[in-house]
Amino acid sequence: MDKFLLKNSQDGQDSSIEAIEEDNQLAKRQRVGRSSVWGHFEKINNGMSAKCRSCGKMYKTSGNTSNLFDHLKRAHPGQRVNDLSITSGKIDTYLNTTYESTSKRKQELDLGLIKFVAQGMQPFSIVEDPEFRDFIKLFDPRYKLPSRTTLSNVMMTNLFDEQKPKLKNLLSKINHCAITTDMWTSLANESYMTVTCSFITDSYCLRSAVLSTNKLIDETNHTAKNIADTLQAVCNEWGIFDKITAIVTDNASSMIKACELLKKRNLPCYAHSLNLVVQDCLKLDCTKELLKKCKSIVAFFKSSTIAYKKFKDSQLTETKYSLIQEVATRWNSAFLMIERVLKTHEAINITLLSLSKAPQPLTADEINIIKDLSQILSPFDIASKEVSSNSKVTVSLVIPVTCGLLNNLENSTKNLLTEVVQVRRSHSN
Repeated sequence: MDKFLLKNSQDGQDSSIEAIEEDNQLAKRQRVGRSSVWGHFEKINNGMSAKCRSCGKMYKTSGNTSNLFDHLKRAHPGQRVNDLSITSGKIDTYLNTTYESTSKRKQELDLGLIKFVAQGMQPFSIVEDPEFRDFIKLFDPRYKLPSRTTLSNVMMTNLFDEQKPKLKNLLSKINHCAITTDMWTSLANESYMTVTCSFITDSYCLRSAVLSTNKLIDETNHTAKNIADTLQAVCNEWGIFDKITAIVTDNASSMIKACELLKKRNLPCYAHSLNLVVQDCLKLDCTKELLKKCKSIVAFFKSSTIAYKKFKDSQLTETKYSLIQEVATRWNSAFLMIERVLKTHEAINITLLSLSKAPQPLTADEINIIKDLSQILSPFDIASKEVSSNSKVTVSLVIPVTCGLLNNLENSTKNLLTEVVQVRRSHSN
């Protein structure tokens, strides 16, 4: 009797378990939705097999409908259905919803967007670009890009307020630092002053950080007193004024005077000084007209698509070079222009001679002068790049670089054969 009761009890438990599992499976099917494929197949053996209503072909399913869809696709393409036809409404609803503002995923995406804009130097308006929005939607349809105003006035400001205490804490632990500052004018014709701080951490790593890019306290003048007051206000805000050992500026008299008012040592920017030397060289009578001619030739090609296409086709080299125009405010741009002219002067002359109303091509003597200029200016280009780094200490390079430039100039004059150089050499002798 006990065995019988025990057996019945076990059978009852097994039946209960099976019933629970069946209920779970039914609930799961109800949640997911019944596949539309069953409109074309008849279930056999509790859905473990299926019979096609059109051709009578039998398939084993084991609860999976993939082979049934494959049969419809091959044998009855006109009856092909979408496996997500019933559940697509739920999926569409899911995909059309956006992340909550407090969602961790949204915060991660917002931070990635801010870094992309800030570190990649992208404009705030990129979030308004339809193609960019479609591109982001492909990655995550639930992420809604912020507006341009929200990105610039809210998200970027919040990130700055979050990072500022960390930088202040880092600056509070250093004993000495150097400041680099310069004035510049925006496209809106507004004047700004940028201040950068360079320092060495406890682990002997050179670091630099932009502390401020703001307008002067008094926007109506650029006097030394106004510059000094603005610079001191920035340094006081970050608590580093007493730690400044030197201020690096250009050679403007107002900047030098401002450092005197602040009683801080001024270091003229060495790269800027090199650029001034090159600019003075290019203003000489023997080079000024030639550079003017090169600029007009480059401008001609830049303004004519037909001429530019013929110029590219005339180049026999595998690499098709473009021309570079000189920009007065960009260091070494004159050198880059004449260097590119030298590489392509044959194609330039061929193209100019084949076009009407084109500038006069460069003569053989002018090409020789340009070659000499390139040889003279090349060391200055290398030196400017070497001393313009912010990832390594460069002040120790000033004397060696200067000596190297003098030696290069002395050696290069022995190889220059243009008339102008010969006249100057004989005059110096």
